[in-house]
Amino acid sequence: NVFALPWDLVIVDEAHEGTQTALGKAVLDAVLKKDDNKGKPLVSGNDATRVLALSGTPFNLLDEYSPDETYTWDYVNEQKAKEEWDLKHPGDPNPYAGLPKLNIMTFDLGSLAKEFAREEYEDIEDKAFTFKEFFRTWTGNPRIDHRSVPVGAKEGEFVHEADVKRFLDLLCSPSADSRYPFATDEYRQMFRHSLWMVPGVRAAKALSALLKAHSVFGQFGIANVAGDGEKETIYNPFRLCNWLDAVIPTLTRTTVGGLDYYCAPGCKVQQSRAEEVDRFVTALRSEYGFNPRGKIRYVVAPTVDQCESLSGFLFNAYSNPMMSSAVPKAADFVFYGRVFSRTTMISNYYDDFHDLALLVVRANRPEAFPMIQEGFAYFHGGYMRNSYANLKSSLKSFLDSHKDIDFSDEDMFYDLTMPVKSMESTVVVPLEGLLGSLFVEYAWKNGGSSMVKKLLACHDYPEVVKVMGVSTDTAGSFIRKLL
Repeated sequence: NVFALPWDLVIVDEAHEGTQTALGKAVLDAVLKKDDNKGKPLVSGNDATRVLALSGTPFNLLDEYSPDETYTWDYVNEQKAKEEWDLKHPGDPNPYAGLPKLNIMTFDLGSLAKEFAREEYEDIEDKAFTFKEFFRTWTGNPRIDHRSVPVGAKEGEFVHEADVKRFLDLLCSPSADSRYPFATDEYRQMFRHSLWMVPGVRAAKALSALLKAHSVFGQFGIANVAGDGEKETIYNPFRLCNWLDAVIPTLTRTTVGGLDYYCAPGCKVQQSRAEEVDRFVTALRSEYGFNPRGKIRYVVAPTVDQCESLSGFLFNAYSNPMMSSAVPKAADFVFYGRVFSRTTMISNYYDDFHDLALLVVRANRPEAFPMIQEGFAYFHGGYMRNSYANLKSSLKSFLDSHKDIDFSDEDMFYDLTMPVKSMESTVVVPLEGLLGSLFVEYAWKNGGSSMVKKLLACHDYPEVVKVMGVSTDTAGSFIRKLL
């Protein structure tokens, strides 16, 4: 019984939610040590339970704590550390160099928010604004809608359509006090590519219709990527990258074989480079009998900032946001590579063989264990300007100095990273992927592409080591022997 134990420390994650609801407060009150005389939680003294509240968005909590009781390390701190590193630590690799550039904006609706501050938009449990109700659509079922669809409204349209329209207008409204994201031509250029997430397929379809009819948003290309999308529009097979389709036609295209290079302003792909990349993909597919899943769209932008601009601006109507920005992979030499689908990738390298190999294997073996997918990409494509041989040598050095790593259980190493040094840079690479490359190499040397395919049929770590002919208990010694 957790409520009967005398807890010395209680840690509450996502405390902006977990400590604010009636249920959350009741649970917290139940696990705190009690005053024997009064039966109420001890709030001070050496015997009192300490509470550590963790939150990435603690805006509704800050008033409850004094400055001495709070510690903050946020995006602003990270960006500041990134900019000041070379001044404070000259000559040392910047561990923050790989962090993407962030334009952070919060919008204070102020008095305008009052028009949306109605009881019907308030979550009963959280006592907070709920986008789920705000973006609710008519289903035609009175039990779900709580009433019949009114005259003039249609199934699939927003129940609170007038408020949603006002919300869209607000995002485009110039204001002396607030810089709304689509209020000026400058901001609209900045947010030309944005991903909006709303609660459900029906809401996405209804929002798409309103955006297309809107005086400002109607000037943008609108791609509904939820569910089956919109039948009147033909999209590529991977719906989550459809928003990128709007910018593809504006880029300079170079076609070589089964590859379309799309170059952002400021870069031009050499024909010989494009031919080399096309030969790499063709040879890889031929060796493993992989079928092309359509022409590869290789989007190239020479700087990380341009890559991030292509990755879009995220509007999220969920309480737990899904991050859309790719994380650059280098520690002191900033690199950007991201595979979006079976056919599309973005990089600031013209010959990102690693991500090309990853794209090919994911397109043909999407259910394969990620360790083997990444290992396949490292083995065949290297990483940045590092060959597989260099990656393997770095892995040996790392494991020689970390003899205590337990390889019997994937949970013991899946989130570990290691540095790989070359003449050009030092990059940080996930250990799990490099271990996967050892397995792929062993399979390729001992059974060719057919044995590698057996690895690609694995769905978890025990299946992988079984294909290697060992058990999880002996995996550690097997891995070290491979080096």
